[in-house]
Amino acid sequence: MIRPTGLRPGAFARAAFLLLGALPGLACAQAYPSKPVQLIVPFSAGGDADMAARNLAAAAQGALGQPVVVVNKAGANGAIGSAAVKNAAPDGYTLLVGRIGSQVLLPALQPKTTPYTSKDFTYIGLLELNPVVCVVHPDSPYKTIGDLAQALKARPGKLNYSHSGPATVQNLAPQLLLSSLGLKPEAVVNVPYKGGNEVALAVLSKDADFACNNLSSMTGLLASGKLRPLLTTTPERLAQFPDIPTARELGLPQLEAVIG
Repeated sequence: MIRPTGLRPGAFARAAFLLLGALPGLACAQAYPSKPVQLIVPFSAGGDADMAARNLAAAAQGALGQPVVVVNKAGANGAIGSAAVKNAAPDGYTLLVGRIGSQVLLPALQPKTTPYTSKDFTYIGLLELNPVVCVVHPDSPYKTIGDLAQALKARPGKLNYSHSGPATVQNLAPQLLLSSLGLKPEAVVNVPYKGGNEVALAVLSKDADFACNNLSSMTGLLASGKLRPLLTTTPERLAQFPDIPTARELGLPQLEAVIG
């Protein structure tokens, strides 16, 4: 969770409480907040960032006594919503659901075109840890990550994957997979979307051959069998989906990661 820099120390402490969920009685006794708090999600509705924001808003507004309004400002790999928060008044009433991709990777990889740096925000607290799961459609001929790897090597440039922007985890994870297989980036076509929900739906509709997406964007689809998981990036198998093998089990330890 992130706020723009410049918030006075007292207001920052109360904003930190909002995001970390501690001492609800204290928050109600403070002057902050005296009006609704806006929580910006820099990606489209339905994705992991959006769901995290809405869960937080539902829990926080009861303690604060003011609405926490979730606003989706998607586009440009998260840069549009992030820039809106950077330019907002640093008064604690405009907060951001930050992601590794939009707050760290994007300004690092595209410094000339990204209208902010990671130093333009104050990081208040960690909201979630979100593993990546690589998936295909249930009708796909690729039953395992080995099948997919073989197809990528045999048919370079013919398969595609969905992702939520060039400097996002959903794009870098497949690129890391390609690198691990000794393949170049152009060995597969990447198709960008505005958020994790759209990334998952692209595979569901067969517009994309595969995706490596955040688990929270696909939990329902995985549980209902509408997507076939090939691997998870967690160090151990997921308790909710114990049949998904880990990247390390499959000989791809480079893909092991849990993203905040």
